[in-house]
Amino acid sequence: MNSYTAFCMMALVSGSNGIISIIMGGLYFFKILLLELPSEHNIADSVALLLTGTCYMGLFIYCIIQIFKKKIWATTNFSSVEMRPLLNN
Repeated sequence: MNSYTAFCMMALVSGSNGIISIIMGGLYFFKILLLELPSEHNIADSVALLLTGTCYMGLFIYCIIQIFKKKIWATTNFSSVEMRPLLNN
């Protein structure tokens, strides 16, 4: 598997996990505020879900940037021999 495929798979997984975590954390937070008496434990759970979703979305954005960077590098024609080692990173 090349790195382009790996970044595509990571973007798919992290994006879906991030969206689900943010939705679940938001719904849980509003459920606590509207239906229950807020306690420290409940609010900490919802904030943890929101932070987890935010981290997953950060990983998703990083993967998308890497995918576009690799597409640009793959379509660019470098004729200089000195640039070829830089493309392997």
